Amino acid sequence: LSSFLDVLANFVGSYGLAIIVFTILFRLILLPMTFKQQRSMVENQIKMGAVQPITAEIQAELKATEDPAEQQALNMELMEIYRENNISLGSQLSGCFPLLLQMPIFVAMFQVLRRSDEIANATFLGINLGETSMILAVATGLIYFLQSKLMVNAMPEEQQKTAGSTMYITPIMMAFIGFSSPAGISLY
Repeated sequence: LSSFLDVLANFVGSYGLAIIVFTILFRLILLPMTFKQQRSMVENQIKMGAVQPITAEIQAELKATEDPAEQQALNMELMEIYRENNISLGSQLSGCFPLLLQMPIFVAMFQVLRRSDEIANATFLGINLGETSMILAVATGLIYFLQSKLMVNAMPEEQQKTAGSTMYITPIMMAFIGFSSPAGISLY
C-alpha cells in the first residue's frame, strides 16, 4: 500500500490527493458488491414488512408460552413463513460484508500513515497528514452523520424508530478515530 501510494503521489502530485484517489478507486471496486448488498437488504425489509403481522402474532404466542415443545413448533412455523416468502435472514447480516472488506485496508492505511516518513511529513491543504487534525476529524464525523441520517430517512417509518440512537454510533466512532489518529486516516 505504501508503494502504491508513493506511485499515486508521484502521479497526482501530493500524498493527500493520492489518498483521495486511492479511496475513490477502492470504493469503485466495492461499489457493485455494495449495491447488491443494499438491494438484497431492501428487498428483505419489504418482504419482512409484508409478513410482519403474521410473525408478530407468532412471536407474541412465543412469549406467552413456557412449553418448550410449543416454542419449538412456533419457531418452526416462523421459519416456514420465512421460507415460503423467500426471506433470507442471512442477507440482513450480509450488509456488513463490504465493511469487513474495508477493515484490512483501513488497518493497512493506518500503519502506512504511521510508518511512512514521506506521508507523515506531507501536507494537504495546509494540514499535516502525519498529525492529528481536529478539522478533518470533525468533518469526518459530520459526513458520516449525514450519511447515517440519509440512510435512516430512506427506511420505512417503523424501522426509523428502531434505528434511533444507532445512527449516531458510526459518526461518533469515526470522529473519535479522527481525533486520535493521523490526519491522513480522516482524509481516507
